[in-house]
Amino acid sequence: MRTVVALFAVFLFPVLFAGGTLAETDFDLSAVADRFPHQSLEARIAFWKMVYSECDRREVVLHDRLNLALIYNVLKFERVPEASLEEAEKQRSKIEEEMGKIRKALQDFATLGMEAAGLSAAHRKVYEALEKAALPLNPSLLRDAAGRVREQRGIKDRFEQGIVRSGLYLPYIKRIFQERGLPEELAYLPHVESSFDYAAYSKVRAAGIWQFMRGTARGLLTMNSVLDERRDPVRSTKAAASVLLKSYQLLGSWPLAITSYNHGINGMLRAKAIYGNDYLAILERYDGKLFGFASQNFYSEFLAALEVAKNYRKYFPLASVAEPLNFEQLILTRGSRTQQLASIDQIPGGVLRAYNPGVLVDIKRNFHRLPSGYALRLPDGVVSPVFAALGPEEAIWASNSSRGSTPPKYRGRPRQYRVRRGDTLTKIAALFRVSLKALQQKNKSLKSGQIFADQVILLP
Repeated sequence: MRTVVALFAVFLFPVLFAGGTLAETDFDLSAVADRFPHQSLEARIAFWKMVYSECDRREVVLHDRLNLALIYNVLKFERVPEASLEEAEKQRSKIEEEMGKIRKALQDFATLGMEAAGLSAAHRKVYEALEKAALPLNPSLLRDAAGRVREQRGIKDRFEQGIVRSGLYLPYIKRIFQERGLPEELAYLPHVESSFDYAAYSKVRAAGIWQFMRGTARGLLTMNSVLDERRDPVRSTKAAASVLLKSYQLLGSWPLAITSYNHGINGMLRAKAIYGNDYLAILERYDGKLFGFASQNFYSEFLAALEVAKNYRKYFPLASVAEPLNFEQLILTRGSRTQQLASIDQIPGGVLRAYNPGVLVDIKRNFHRLPSGYALRLPDGVVSPVFAALGPEEAIWASNSSRGSTPPKYRGRPRQYRVRRGDTLTKIAALFRVSLKALQQKNKSLKSGQIFADQVILLP
């Protein structure tokens, strides 16, 4: 770390890692089995690897809620459900129809046995799924299975974008865990929580890449009308490291500690009081009221995400991972605000917002409201990676730049881009400095000019 002495202190954080360090060659979970055991979880892990790396938002897996090796069907649609309300309703109707057929077939097998396989194509498909999963045609088991049919939409496209975005802060996140004496593999947990979406808010108002609820974050992070540090990747990672360390110290194993990040420490302490540190026994027999599908699968999802992310070149060969941010930190002081504000005058507001996602207000207009001692991140050198990874709403330079300022130059264009709500082809072409014609030539499906949220576009 280098300190620059001026009217105020600026601490320079150099780039820690080169852009190609995210992937490992043939990473296997056996390499970390001492910390993160996966024995008897192979079917669950394989299921989530399929969800993360094979099926995108246009595909829906119909499966058994308990036995994830039992996959009845994979529905494939032409568009994502967010394309329109009509599309969402059409897909919902089709999914319900297919799930109904599966339930009916299972009930018929419970009543008629193998003879039901000849009743229809749907019956035959269910029979083949049962046979592949080696599930006995026991009437009682089949009736139970009829009540466990579940849908899971694929997120391959989102996971890939998470791989791209993760490059911005992953080296810093790993270093935080290493400094706390925690396994650096925990740095990949945000792939499960948020797909490394730095601006993520859930339906229950959990925020940031670590999806902190306000109650959990209270006392660890600042949350007010000016700051929401849950959205700050570095500060929220320090809080997540504290939570995970406490969980591990109380629970004694990483499968339990990681599961507690979803289910809660108290819930896992109750499970441990019954079954000890036997994670598989908890998974199979613990019947806590809130220990549902999400909690039961959280650890397996982490293992699947870890394996896919570590081997991302195998699963996403075209992914262009953003390089780690190279930034300076301006430590705000009470007596030097005028000089400090002048020092960032030439930095467009959009850049400041992208580098400081935990600040909720316009930084320049509300500079006096930022607390003394707050470390404001400033770009050091080329700012291209953050724009390539965050998309137009964070990257529209003109809307926040000073008149006559120069747009950011790209160190290297990403080969793919995921469409976000409000995007147009013209806006995307302008963002990446390519012609509309070149964009359409690269993507034959774009000749109509229509795009939809979550669509993945190849860039010239």
